[in-house]
Amino acid sequence: MNLFEELESLKEQVDLYARKHQEQEEELSEMTGEYLKSLQAGQVLIQENKWLWQQVETQQNLIGKYLKMIKRLKQLLLLPN
Repeated sequence: MNLFEELESLKEQVDLYARKHQEQEEELSEMTGEYLKSLQAGQVLIQENKWLWQQVETQQNLIGKYLKMIKRLKQLLLLPN
């Protein structure tokens, strides 16, 4: 194999490596984009979950207040006139 053939072979190897590297970069970029999308979706779900728990707490507080009012009304109704 002469020097020209060796150089040509090395050039082909470098080109092949460069193509594989480019494909890997594209694949990694795509995977990163998908990961970021799923991360954003997860953050949205977390925010929605926080909001729902706030609603549950609000409802629990209202129920507690209504139960106290009912208890007080029962006491008032049972008082002798």
